Amino acid sequence: MFDQDYLKELRRRYEDSKKKYAVIMIIGVFLLVGGAIPFLFERKDITSGEMVPYFPVCVVLIAFGFYIFIRTLSILEAYKLLAKNEEYINRTGFKLLKKMRKKVDNL
Repeated sequence: MFDQDYLKELRRRYEDSKKKYAVIMIIGVFLLVGGAIPFLFERKDITSGEMVPYFPVCVVLIAFGFYIFIRTLSILEAYKLLAKNEEYINRTGFKLLKKMRKKVDNL
């Protein structure tokens, strides 16, 4: 559907975005892990209740990390779907899903 020049530009932007968003996703993972570690320490009785007052902060860290990770992952997947659509269409899972949709539509 896209013009070949636009498709080349889209693929170039996808490669540039992949590098940028990889760093952002790593930050999101660090926030997730940083927020989860106090819960794990408390569960294993390593800190013996010293981290309990910080649990609300840890929940906020987990929420921010999860938000950053999911948001950047969805952006990258959208770029990938647009830039590498031929690969997506030729996958077996896509073909099976297409057949299933036809059968459901015919019911």
